[in-house]
Amino acid sequence: MKTNITGISGSRVAYYAAKEIAKNKKTLIIVSRADVATRLRDDISFFVQDRAIFVMPEEDELQIIYEAKDSNSLIQRIRAIDAITSGDKSVVIAPISAALNLFSQLKGSRIQLSILRRA
Repeated sequence: MKTNITGISGSRVAYYAAKEIAKNKKTLIIVSRADVATRLRDDISFFVQDRAIFVMPEEDELQIIYEAKDSNSLIQRIRAIDAITSGDKSVVIAPISAALNLFSQLKGSRIQLSILRRA
């Protein structure tokens, strides 16, 4: 199921997202940037306390080119993908650059997932 949340901004998104999260076992929320994802995670955690909330780090092409990869970003990405593919209730918040990469990695998987997208 895909839900598009428009017309609201800032912390108000967390309230509506929490209502959708409560209806679904797994939720992927796509936002514009990593700082928005981090802020939204903090806001949603106020309303949703019964499941883990993960933030996928942004894809950084420059780091990949020069092999200066941040191991913490890799660990965060692995935890987020594991949360989406496991049977547990989970929420993953991803900037669009990370979400596109996630979709390419999960291509062909049979994962039922609720997607919230801020426009």
